[in-house]
Amino acid sequence: QTCTAYGFYQSTDAADQPFGTGVPLQMYLDMCADAFDVAHLAPDTARVNTLYGAKQPRGVTNVLYVNGGIDPWHALSIVADVDATLRAVLIPDTAHCRNMFPAGDDGSDALRAAQALTAKLIGQWIDEFNASANSAAAAAAA
Repeated sequence: QTCTAYGFYQSTDAADQPFGTGVPLQMYLDMCADAFDVAHLAPDTARVNTLYGAKQPRGVTNVLYVNGGIDPWHALSIVADVDATLRAVLIPDTAHCRNMFPAGDDGSDALRAAQALTAKLIGQWIDEFNASANSAAAAAAA
């Protein structure tokens, strides 16, 4: 996916960054071309965005996008609810994947709230699925 779809490369091409020039974008493009034995291989992000709807996804339901406010990847994500079935939460002062670990004593109220929302929505979606499956099974048995 990195080589053909998303291209989330962390390079040093930008002029206003403190890391020098040792990791240029071309290094990643060459690495992908070498790994898959093709002359030119670059991510087709425009195609992926067209297929899946970019920041307005379509054809999916029951998704929660969880992002940390100090996670640089949040700029590529959905950080506000799209609709009632495509939800988002942005946890201020939280880094990448912090919500995946117990909040502990150092966890913020916002982190705990995001974790509670995650548990609530997953439980709700499982209950809805089970109710739908049971209804379909009952109808098939009738």
